[in-house]
Amino acid sequence: MSDACPCCSGKLFSECCEPYVSGKKRAPTPEALMRSRYTAFTLSDVVYLSRTMRGKAKEGMDYEGTKTWAKSVDWKGLEVSESKIAPSGKRGIVAFVASFEEEGELKTIAERSEFRKHKGYWYYTDKA
Repeated sequence: MSDACPCCSGKLFSECCEPYVSGKKRAPTPEALMRSRYTAFTLSDVVYLSRTMRGKAKEGMDYEGTKTWAKSVDWKGLEVSESKIAPSGKRGIVAFVASFEEEGELKTIAERSEFRKHKGYWYYTDKA
């Protein structure tokens, strides 16, 4: 894919989220991880979504339901309004709005997400 990255960063997919979603690299920041997770939703890549979750966020994940839903909507865009890492370097917060069209209706998911660093890697852990 040589198109613009679905995460709306303004970069090419190959230079933005592709290395993370493909497993070639790990996301270096909570924001990079959140953007790559949005991109994984646009690709219906539940394996990547699962691999980048820990704790409460991962409990009871419905793989088939998530994949079916992600494929059924038309992803429109992502806006990040907040991105910060705690002084400890082990916790991050990212606030965003993801837009999509479902059954002809424009909808959004607005969330403030918590990320934690474990053994050098960032994971989505819960809503903040």
